[in-house]
Amino acid sequence: MSRTQAGQAATTTVQIETGAPPEWSQLLAACTDIDFFRSELWTRAACRHFPDTTAVWLVARREGRLLGALPAVRRRRRGLSYLASNIDGTSGGPLVAPDASRAERHEIYGLLLRRYAGLLGGRTVAATVSLNAAQEREFGPVLRDANWSREAVLGAVVPLAGGIDFVETDVLSNNRRNERNRAVKRGCTAHVTDDPDVLDAYYPIYRDMTLKWGSEATPLGFLKQLLAEGEGRAFLVYVRYEGEIIGGYVNVHWGDRVIAWNGASKPEHNKRLFPATLVNWQSIVESCRRGAAYFDLGGSAGISSLSRFKKLMGAEPEIRGQYSLVSGWYRSLRQCRDLLRRDGGGS
Repeated sequence: MSRTQAGQAATTTVQIETGAPPEWSQLLAACTDIDFFRSELWTRAACRHFPDTTAVWLVARREGRLLGALPAVRRRRRGLSYLASNIDGTSGGPLVAPDASRAERHEIYGLLLRRYAGLLGGRTVAATVSLNAAQEREFGPVLRDANWSREAVLGAVVPLAGGIDFVETDVLSNNRRNERNRAVKRGCTAHVTDDPDVLDAYYPIYRDMTLKWGSEATPLGFLKQLLAEGEGRAFLVYVRYEGEIIGGYVNVHWGDRVIAWNGASKPEHNKRLFPATLVNWQSIVESCRRGAAYFDLGGSAGISSLSRFKKLMGAEPEIRGQYSLVSGWYRSLRQCRDLLRRDGGGS
């Protein structure tokens, strides 16, 4: 703990701000356990394009020095407010100066968490923190000690350390290799771009699939802003057949990891042209070209067929954590709802 000239322990303060602190980019550059979802661009674009979404920045300083911060988003639905450490369940949580001691890092992390939890109340009924694997290993215990409820999330990661030739022969399954080869022989081509205008042809495929999945579609404007302002860190991999885009993936790259974040393909082509296999393979090729050590395929939401697909792409399991707090009255309301549903009652 640092001390002032008068010999008194310096105080760490946590303030609420509406935007990223000026030193945020320097803090990101110093950390090795983060991903693209921590970028200021990600939060700013989310607040611009997702409906009823605003940013909350909790900033920890001591004697003017930035020690850590927790960017979060507040989404309002049906008169209630929900806090999340990032949009759509992507990784977030407090980020702490890496040059501090482990004990001090945990102390600062805990301060930010307590300030974040203090935002609950009134119509703000829930708060969540989603961690990537590296942050889960270090800071998961801090959240558990603070009585946050944990849900384990199983991710899938393709290791790329051996390079593309090693991935081709020792990581990719024969099944996926054959599908990729058939797609190419039948006339499919794979491409990589950060031109946001290409998204106009890909997005209808994705939007139509979200209707089948029953999920909220990520706004097109959000994806376009990532590609337009991401300085190459966000890019689209897509597959063409007879001049038409039949599948794609918006990937994001930070440090040693490329994350496949937003993807879909035309289901009518799945059994003959295998666009999902080809677009994932091309994403792996691009990840290796960039020098990434991992291609992250994310979770599978308990869908066994999706989990199997990723496993055959060579993905290995990786545990992340999602933590939550809910206000007392909202917890009671959800318990009543669950009882009604179990007993066959009304909504």
